[in-house]
Amino acid sequence: MTSPTHVAQPAYNKEELIACGMGNLFGPGNAQLLVFPMPLSG
Repeated sequence: MTSPTHVAQPAYNKEELIACGMGNLFGPGNAQLLVFPMPLSG
């Protein structure tokens, strides 16, 4: 099984930041952001 690879980019949208907090952006065992309730504006 091939693990997904991440291509670095200069900015991330809200959905990508949430995915990172859930451990879905960089793969298991890699960097994660803290997940907390975000305002629904924007």
